[in-house]
Amino acid sequence: MHMRKLSLLLCFFLTAAVLAAQPAEQKRHMLWQVQGSKGTVYLAGSFHLLTEDVYPLDSTFVALFEESDMLVLEIPADSLQSPAAQQYMLQKGLYQDGGTLADAVPESLYVATSEFLSGVGVPIAMFQKARPWFMAMTLSVLQMQKLGFRAENGLDFYFADLARKAGKPITGLETVAGQLAIFAGMPDSLQAAFLQETLSEIGTMETSIKELLAAWKQGDAEKIAAMLFDSMAEFPALQKRLLRDRNERWVEKIIPMLEQGRRAYIVVGAGHLAGEFGLPSLLRQKGYRVTQL
Repeated sequence: MHMRKLSLLLCFFLTAAVLAAQPAEQKRHMLWQVQGSKGTVYLAGSFHLLTEDVYPLDSTFVALFEESDMLVLEIPADSLQSPAAQQYMLQKGLYQDGGTLADAVPESLYVATSEFLSGVGVPIAMFQKARPWFMAMTLSVLQMQKLGFRAENGLDFYFADLARKAGKPITGLETVAGQLAIFAGMPDSLQAAFLQETLSEIGTMETSIKELLAAWKQGDAEKIAAMLFDSMAEFPALQKRLLRDRNERWVEKIIPMLEQGRRAYIVVGAGHLAGEFGLPSLLRQKGYRVTQL
C-alpha cells in the first residue's frame, strides 16, 4: 500500500526525442484546452508543494494564462490562508471532545510517530490532540519541507500572484470546509491506516516525488494515474471521495464557464487531470472538445 502518495497530491510534464532522419515528437504538458460553444478553459496540473528549481515554467503555461480572463483554483490562496480558515482547520484536525492521538491509534504507531517528530525537532506534545488524518498530513508536509518543497513554490501560489498583479479575478472550485470534510469524515480506522502508511513509506518519499515530478514534466497523465490509482486500490471509498466525487462537482462549475464565453485558467492538483474520472475525460464525455497541449 502507498497511502502516503495521497498527501503528495495535496499535495502534483515529454521532452521531444530527436531521432536521425525523423521529426521530433511533439512536447506535451500537464495542460489541456477545453472548448465550449462560447468559452474556453485551460486545465493546468499542479503540485501544491514544489521546489524553486521548477521555475521558470515552460512558456506555454504562462502564455495561456496571459490569454485568460480569470484564474480558478481548488481554493483561492487568500481564502486558504485567512485566520478563519486556519482556525477551522485546527477545529477539524484536532479533537474537541477530550480525545487524543494516543487513544486513537495503536501504541506502536504512536511511538513511531513520536520518534519521527523527535527526529525533525518537533515534540509529540504539540500534537497530543491531533486526529490521525491531520497527523498524517503533517508528517508528509514536514518531510516534503525537509526535501525542499514549499507551498509558496506551488503553481497555485505562482499563478495567484500573477493574477493579482494583472488584476484578474480569482475564484475557487470548492471551499476550505468542503476540502477538509474529505479527510475529517474518514472513519477512525481509515485515519489510523492513513497515518500508518504515511509513516511506513515516508522514507521513500523522495524517490516517489521524483517519479511524479518526472511524469508531470513529461505531461504523462497516464503515469500519474497509474501511480495514484494503484496506490489507492485498497481504499476505493477514499479514492472516490478524494478524486471522483470532487471532479464531478467541479465539472458542473466549469460547464457554465464554457457556455458563457469565459476564458478561464484552472489550476488543480495533477491527479485531478489523470485517468478515467479526471477532468479532461469527464468534460470530453460531456461532448466538449478536449486537447492536451
